[in-house]
Amino acid sequence: NAALYTKLFKESKLDIILPREADYAKHVYHQYPVRVKNRENVMEKLAEARAEGRIYVIANVVRVLRSRGCSEINLLSKERTTLLKALQSIRSGHKVLAHWLPIGYQTARFIYLTRLLSGRKVLVTKRDAERIKRAARFYRENDDKWNRRQLRSLVLTAKDIGINI
Repeated sequence: NAALYTKLFKESKLDIILPREADYAKHVYHQYPVRVKNRENVMEKLAEARAEGRIYVIANVVRVLRSRGCSEINLLSKERTTLLKALQSIRSGHKVLAHWLPIGYQTARFIYLTRLLSGRKVLVTKRDAERIKRAARFYRENDDKWNRRQLRSLVLTAKDIGINI
């Protein structure tokens, strides 16, 4: 993961000082510390990302609790609002999860999460379905272990929201 972080940070052209490895040593990267000039701005962006990521974690907790028979689970209004804003952002073409996840995968996950967490019936648009099917084609065309796992996840999620891939 550290090599990927280094590559992505270098490509981003952000004004960041990355960790260095001595020629004679190999770092284990328990943490990946970086130094930045505009710390407040970076912390604000990280807080926004955590808020969106937290919805994903909450969704998994809710799914597990429901699978164990807990039916009365309520979200905070702030969490519900964050979830709906994220779905709206994805539908506008902005990736709110990891940048390397296809927009169709993100669309499927957030429609599913919105239904799961808010109890709202979210309609799947024709554009949503096209994006999800395009993501499935991408995973099939780029066949490797990781993409097969992502495809399985996408197929199950798509099925849950009424799309056959």
